[in-house]
Amino acid sequence: GFRLTPFPRKLPLRRKKPGMRLAASLALSAIIILVPFLLIFSMPPSAIKIDGYFFDWDRAGYLTEDAPTADPLIDIMQYSMVRWNDVVYCYVATTEKPFLPGNSTPVAIYAMIDIDNDMSTGYSVGELGADRMIEIMGWNETVQSAKVYIFPEMGNTSDFNSFIPDGNVEIASSGNKIEFSFVENTGADPTIRFFSKSHSGSQDAARFAIKHDRPALRAEINLRMPEVVLPEIREKVMDITIESKRGNARLTALNFEQLGNASSYRLLVYDGDELIGQSTSDRVLIEPSVEIIEGFPKTLHVFAIVGDGQNTSSFGLSLLPNNITNEGDPVILEVRQSGAKVSYIGQIPDRIVIDGAFADWKNGYVTEDPVGDVRFINSTIGKDPAIDITQYGMYSNGTDVAMYLSVVDNIANGTYLPRDIALPVPSQGLPPIKSPELIGADIAGAILDTDLNVSTGANASNLLGADYLVFIAGKKGMILVSELYRWQGGPDDGEWTIVGPVQVAIDVRRMEFAFNISWIGLGDLDVAAVMFFMTDWKEGGDMSDSILPLAKWQQDLYSRAFGGIIINEVYNVRNQPDWVELYNTGSEPISLSGWTLYDGNRLIAVLPDIVLNPGEFYVISGLNLQKLVAIRLYDNSGRLQDAVKVAESPWPRSWGRTGDPPYYKWTWLVPTPGELNPGQVAIPEFSNVIIPILSIMGFFVFIRLRNRRKCDGRS
Repeated sequence: GFRLTPFPRKLPLRRKKPGMRLAASLALSAIIILVPFLLIFSMPPSAIKIDGYFFDWDRAGYLTEDAPTADPLIDIMQYSMVRWNDVVYCYVATTEKPFLPGNSTPVAIYAMIDIDNDMSTGYSVGELGADRMIEIMGWNETVQSAKVYIFPEMGNTSDFNSFIPDGNVEIASSGNKIEFSFVENTGADPTIRFFSKSHSGSQDAARFAIKHDRPALRAEINLRMPEVVLPEIREKVMDITIESKRGNARLTALNFEQLGNASSYRLLVYDGDELIGQSTSDRVLIEPSVEIIEGFPKTLHVFAIVGDGQNTSSFGLSLLPNNITNEGDPVILEVRQSGAKVSYIGQIPDRIVIDGAFADWKNGYVTEDPVGDVRFINSTIGKDPAIDITQYGMYSNGTDVAMYLSVVDNIANGTYLPRDIALPVPSQGLPPIKSPELIGADIAGAILDTDLNVSTGANASNLLGADYLVFIAGKKGMILVSELYRWQGGPDDGEWTIVGPVQVAIDVRRMEFAFNISWIGLGDLDVAAVMFFMTDWKEGGDMSDSILPLAKWQQDLYSRAFGGIIINEVYNVRNQPDWVELYNTGSEPISLSGWTLYDGNRLIAVLPDIVLNPGEFYVISGLNLQKLVAIRLYDNSGRLQDAVKVAESPWPRSWGRTGDPPYYKWTWLVPTPGELNPGQVAIPEFSNVIIPILSIMGFFVFIRLRNRRKCDGRS
């Protein structure tokens, strides 16, 4: 029924539970958050969009570097590539934002693209022949340019400047991440490697080259051969540590290039103690194939057995990156050197041979150079392993001049990315380089003053008058140019002309080169002054710390130097009186009357009328040497007797000879004026017992020199 009332009727309602309300809110939030991720991961990996949002790359996958290796602005941390129909999508991330806000200094990201997967075509980038290049440049949180370049079919494979602009690329960036795409309609499956560079010249490179949906491999090679290998004995050549990313790979073969001139050898490859391949050729099949599991590097050991009857021949191997898997997976090689790259077989030859084996230089004629004395473009002094000279030397047999240089690591290194970087020269007056392919190369060589006159020839840092120049340019261990130049004309109006090619061979740290001594017109009794140098594409440089004398018969020069007066120790200390110590290493007294000492082209001492007996020292004191000084000692006939280059030291130490006679090695020492240097072995006193022994030694030296001349074709 009904009832009449002025008040509404109230019905009891069911109370709501706050827990369910919270659960519903959480469920709705989870749906909102997770749906985009579910949609992304439900899409195929190839569904990439260039939009500045990088969730799609989480699904596609990317390769992450293990540890920082460069300036955080350019340190490549992650990278990937995906091919979909005719479009290639790329992703790269650095450790920090490459285009910092408020920073107008440009940073560049490069993608080197090998379209046909052929190392012999395109710009040479190590294991790739780049047919195409993407250059992305920006600053102040903005990408300023993103261009694609193509490499012409007739381009010089060493010339970075052969690339031709071919349009722009689609690009997006946010924070430290960049994604871009380009069209590739040839149907090929390209290989890509990423690089980066700052305006200051510092660079980074991705440790792996990548290919769509394929594993990426990296092989670290450690050269382990002894300097001399014995025939018919198993000798270790190298260790190869292979690492795989983006999946597992299967190793089916190792391909090598033979170095040296050995005619017979056998190669053996071991996985631990198990022999997995052997061959008498440069290709070793791995049977059964070896799986390289991602995250678990595999180390293989390569041995060689060289045949008998090849004494003084040479042997070495270089691993090639191509076709080590059946699928053609991209491989990046990195070489370290614990032993020799090329070794002699059986015994060391009795003369210097330019063959990439360096044990023959152990016979002598090599001088030590201090490390950490590279001078950079801003005049600071520091370290640069690729151009920091550690040893240098030379040898002449009357026909050829052989020279030797070693650095801390990676000689002839250079750069793949030399854009806007000019080719440096070690000092004023050296050849202008007109070949664009040499831009970005490291330079090595020697300056020769054949008339011992600093006022003639090209001025070489006011130390020498450069009449001739050995000029060697290289990138990433590949020699591009090796020439001997001659200076034509006066000091201010001359020019360099090419005399002829220089023979050269290198390994990871060492270089040897040679040319015909007749090209520099050195007579039988003439002496030339030689200074070695290294300089890199960033205009840093190092010079040898002593100027070596060169004679047509180098052994005669060192016999004369050892049997006469030498510069034994130099004290050149800041804000202190300097001195130079002479040492009579001969068996006869020598008069110093009329002898002269020069600091560069400045006469600093005329020696008094005194006689220096065998084994005696004479200290020329009260000198004021220059900060970087080339000290030269001349006899009373004006002939150069000895020379050394010394830098000023901020500490009370001297630069002196040490070791065994004839004291080729120089080092920093506790000063010992008027006596033997620390570590310097004394020359035995001449007596009735010693003289016959030296006579016998002299006879064997004579026989050895005569045999050398016969080996060189002289009767």
